[in-house]
Amino acid sequence: MHIHEIEVVNFRNIQLANLTLDTHFNLLIGNNGEGKSNFLEAIFFAAFLKGFRTNKRVDLIRKHDKSTTSDLMSVDVKITQQNASVCLSTTYKNRKLYARVDNIIVEKFADYASYLRCVLFQPEDVGLLRASPATRRSFIDRMLFNIRPLSVENMRLYQQILKQKHRHLKSEKVDEMLLDIYDEQLSKLGGKLTFERYNLLKKLYPYFVEMIAKLFDKSLRVEIVYQTSWGQSLYPNSDVITEEEVIAHYVKQLSKARHREIMIQQTKIGAQRDDWNAMLNGYLFKSTASQGQNRAVVLALKMAEINYLIERQKCAPVLLLDDISSEFDVKRQQRFFDFLDHFETQMIMTSAAPQHLPITKNIGKIWHVFQGSFEERENLPS
Repeated sequence: MHIHEIEVVNFRNIQLANLTLDTHFNLLIGNNGEGKSNFLEAIFFAAFLKGFRTNKRVDLIRKHDKSTTSDLMSVDVKITQQNASVCLSTTYKNRKLYARVDNIIVEKFADYASYLRCVLFQPEDVGLLRASPATRRSFIDRMLFNIRPLSVENMRLYQQILKQKHRHLKSEKVDEMLLDIYDEQLSKLGGKLTFERYNLLKKLYPYFVEMIAKLFDKSLRVEIVYQTSWGQSLYPNSDVITEEEVIAHYVKQLSKARHREIMIQQTKIGAQRDDWNAMLNGYLFKSTASQGQNRAVVLALKMAEINYLIERQKCAPVLLLDDISSEFDVKRQQRFFDFLDHFETQMIMTSAAPQHLPITKNIGKIWHVFQGSFEERENLPS
């Protein structure tokens, strides 16, 4: 899979960009704040219908000045895979999103998501294991939607029912029969989401261990732990649990938490309170690991995702690499690029200091980015 052409209109600081990309390696260079990351976010938007730095689509629309914004924002991409082409078109106008596949409007994201798979690397990821649980949930959900797009609809329904329950818990008179209905739905939807997240980590774990050993440090004994909202710790390398068992836990725990939830007017049990983390020699990474080891784990997880998509789903994702040279030393950068060189993946990378990148070959196209405009260059600056 690769993006052949892309047109970006009124996205962040990009008024208009129309680029034909190289099938392998594309490099965007320029100073910070010029629009390199905005271009990657536009591609991410074309894949996931959301940005990676905001959950509000309106924030993505280009602003003419401090008080006025553009009327319309759009990203169109032409994708080629196995000698077939498909055109994805996303338009955001008057606070409404329109997504099209070959000019046919698509109503459900699940029917749209499988066309463009992207794996994003950004500097913020290196602090993931010390970040908030919500940040880690977003990280794993992004992987889940990439590998299993149908899970998006389950997430949407779960969040919808959860909001309805929250509103009812805050009402003057709580109807417990109505809470029974909400909890039955949340048990099925939330149980499925918790199981799918854990099952994803279980599938990725062998690839993750391989990446840690090959590319970083064979002496590192790293485990992944998934922590449920009711306090159970599950280890993908050893624990086996079925979806039915997870749903049964939800039913039991929601029932036990009923009185407390009514008292505090909040839902205490559910996938929205799950977490996951890594452990080093039996201790949580955030309390024992070095910054370099934190970076290694996050990068190994991303590489495991790439491996899984290619080997198990026969899908080479588009890689969006946002200034990773600022967070990884030259040795790890070289290992990372050597790893990627074994796969026929398309890479779109940004760098404010390209002279420090350990790249010796296979640079397809280079663009210099300045104030949201893109100029193709023949060579890297000396």
